[in-house]
Amino acid sequence: MTRKEKAKRDNETRPDAKTYLRQYIAASIAINGRIDELTSLRALAEKVTSSISGQPKGAGRSREEIICKMVDLEKELDEKIDRMVELRIKIEKEISLVADQRYRSILQMRYINGWTLEKIAVETGYSWRQVNRIHGQALERFRKDVIECHIDHMV
Repeated sequence: MTRKEKAKRDNETRPDAKTYLRQYIAASIAINGRIDELTSLRALAEKVTSSISGQPKGAGRSREEIICKMVDLEKELDEKIDRMVELRIKIEKEISLVADQRYRSILQMRYINGWTLEKIAVETGYSWRQVNRIHGQALERFRKDVIECHIDHMV
């Protein structure tokens, strides 16, 4: 097997650092969405329960059924939020394991703060080309230091 073939095979079997780190921003967006959903459900429950109080029971749901449904939904949303927060904390800790401060800073700005490479360039005083190169090196270092190390410990 040639060196090129081996490198291609290794890249196909290794987890992608960029995809892994992007979960942080996705989790942040999902948490905010869940919070908005929970707020809407609470507002709806208050609206529905106030409109059904004093009404004769008919084919609609009882006040107790609506409250039980709300409690179940809140519990489910809380569990999802907890899992997403745990993922964010895990990724923050893993980024902190990267030894090189410059790489760690670039990864934090890009994946924790959600900055574009252009904004990172402006904030750090590097050119976009330099930031792009350092970002690639930081991803490679993260993959080697964190992802591969984690996989090696699992085997």
